[in-house]
Amino acid sequence: MALFVGVFSHAAELRESVCYIKESSNSSLNCENVANALQNKSYFSAAKQVREYSAGDSFGSGFVIKDEKGKLIVVTNKHVVEDAKFVDLTFEIGGAEVKYARCPVSFVSKSLDVALVNFPSDDVKVPALNIKKDKIKDGVEVWTAGYPVLGDKPSWQLGKGVVSNNSVKDEFFGNIDSVAVYQHTAQVDPGSSGGPLLVKEKSGNYVVVGINTWKASFRENTNFSIPIRYYSSVATNEKIATSATPNNSNDVEKIAKQFLEDVKKKDADLSSYVANEMLFGMEEATVSALLDKASETRRIQLRTKEPVPVMKSIAGESMFNGVKNVDDVEYSATVKDGDNYKTTYTYKGKEIETIWKETADGYKIVSSPTSAEQIESIKKAEESKVIYSQEWRKYFEIGLSKGLSENYGRKLDISYMLLPSKYFTLGCGVEMGHTVKHMLSDPDIYYYEEVKKGDTTYVIEEEPFFGAVFRIGYQCPFKLAPNGKVFATPYVIGGVGTVITTGPNFEANLHAGLKIGYTTSKSKAVFVGAECNFKRVTELNFEKGDDDGCVYGKRRYFTVCIGYGF
Repeated sequence: MALFVGVFSHAAELRESVCYIKESSNSSLNCENVANALQNKSYFSAAKQVREYSAGDSFGSGFVIKDEKGKLIVVTNKHVVEDAKFVDLTFEIGGAEVKYARCPVSFVSKSLDVALVNFPSDDVKVPALNIKKDKIKDGVEVWTAGYPVLGDKPSWQLGKGVVSNNSVKDEFFGNIDSVAVYQHTAQVDPGSSGGPLLVKEKSGNYVVVGINTWKASFRENTNFSIPIRYYSSVATNEKIATSATPNNSNDVEKIAKQFLEDVKKKDADLSSYVANEMLFGMEEATVSALLDKASETRRIQLRTKEPVPVMKSIAGESMFNGVKNVDDVEYSATVKDGDNYKTTYTYKGKEIETIWKETADGYKIVSSPTSAEQIESIKKAEESKVIYSQEWRKYFEIGLSKGLSENYGRKLDISYMLLPSKYFTLGCGVEMGHTVKHMLSDPDIYYYEEVKKGDTTYVIEEEPFFGAVFRIGYQCPFKLAPNGKVFATPYVIGGVGTVITTGPNFEANLHAGLKIGYTTSKSKAVFVGAECNFKRVTELNFEKGDDDGCVYGKRRYFTVCIGYGF
């Protein structure tokens, strides 16, 4: 009974040192422009999350320790507080909830999933946990504490397990040459992030050895914690241990150079460089223009990841919109500009400027005069753009043709074409029809229609044919309406194949024409078209007696067609 009471009392004290963290309301941010633009582009879940972001609906855990000067400070994960300036901390002390509102986020690491939060004042009555920087061994019994979500509310949880690997290295956690995290089996659930990993001393007191950060969803009881030893100075709220990559938050020039290097890495995470005020200060039309230019990777990320960091990355990339090859961009200089800093990049003699502002977690981009003009020009260019942005990538077409000479007869074409890009086409088709022969009338034959030309009488014979061709061509779609739904597409398509009349023959053809269509949905369209069709067939001459002078191997047709793109 005494042992039970002792353990219970320690658990109660532990609960008083661990809090759940809720991001303070960001209602001052104008998130509606970003949310509306996402919703209009059918990113419904992302739009909902952006609106929830403005309300501060995310949860996580944290714990209290003392710095070297005896000041109380809360340790948590970067991903719990990232992008927040203030958070609300709630403790359970003496069986009652005690809340500290609008606590400033004082530090966010760029290299590790670690952040620090200060209390709003020094008048705080919360017990602090002790920390142990010594590396723990495999098999050691460990405990996790935090407030994972139960239903839609945070709920206290104390878990128990063992260290299964005391030195896991992976790029996910930081520099694999210097950062090694603990893998353990103690419970970590959504909302536990930022809580402490603990060991129990002989006295029964809990001591912090790590910060819970991630749970592997594809394995049983596989959880990870960042060792507390990676702090070099908790008191200053500015550094992570020298084993982690240092955060050069006071060196704008280095940050600006690193920003350019990260931009050159396709689809790199740029969210840590962009301030909230830049993203949420954009007009809805500007955000829409950026979404239209976003890469396929970014579009996938908007559906699978937290949308605000992804949108910040898209905004960061917009600094160099209009640059054909970002590898040609070079860093120029950084100068003090009032309370901020102005960084200049050059591209083929032209300057691109960005404005950096000091925030709680380093310098971030707040605006870019040059890029703002570029974004506006992109927006206007999208509105007046001539080239139609075609998203359907194949089409089915039926064409009816009539010969430009009586001798060429009529034919039917059926084609199936692919569009590797909006400019190039390739595919196959079949054709069937007949050509017309004029022959001298034979008084003994009455099967054909007779035609008289002067003193000469002819008869008409229709010779059927069937062909199969491979086609490749070039097209250039233009839009005919501001919304881009009505389009016109001139094209030239060449083909080779086999045509069978009295026997198989080689065929080469060329189609040149114009299609006019309407986009019925994002990836579907209908169209009609007209073309001239030129053919050359290596067929044998007609039997002796054909004397109207026609060369049947050359044929010319006028074609009308209908099609469906999908």
